[in-house]
Amino acid sequence: MPTIEESIEINCAVDKAFVYTTDPSRWPDWQPFPESEQTSPGPVGKGSTAKGTIRLMGVTMNWTGTVTEYEPNGVFGKKVKSGPLDIEERITFEPRAEGSRVAIAYDIALPTVMKPLSPILMSSMRTALAKALRNLKSNLEAASA
Repeated sequence: MPTIEESIEINCAVDKAFVYTTDPSRWPDWQPFPESEQTSPGPVGKGSTAKGTIRLMGVTMNWTGTVTEYEPNGVFGKKVKSGPLDIEERITFEPRAEGSRVAIAYDIALPTVMKPLSPILMSSMRTALAKALRNLKSNLEAASA
């Protein structure tokens, strides 16, 4: 299962970074999700569900997801299904002297038929993740200013 990991330092308190990052209605603000919404009732937590669209490599696909880990100000995980892809995402939050360190890891299960495209897909996803983290940093630091 290919894994992609990236992290970034953000001048924002961990609690604010966690709340913003785990809110499905905010995902389009910083990720390649033109649409995203929570589909389960109540506050976000383990077992919550969401759906939306993702734009990657010039293609827009639908996705559904379920929160698998939820430790306030520590860890947020979700399992996402988008077309033939199964992705496990894990976001960790660590306090730093100047704010927070946010790290995101994707574990991607590729069907056999897609294995030849793996290098291209992984490169595109790594680029999208790095951009998403830059967007997250920009949005959170602007809100904290």
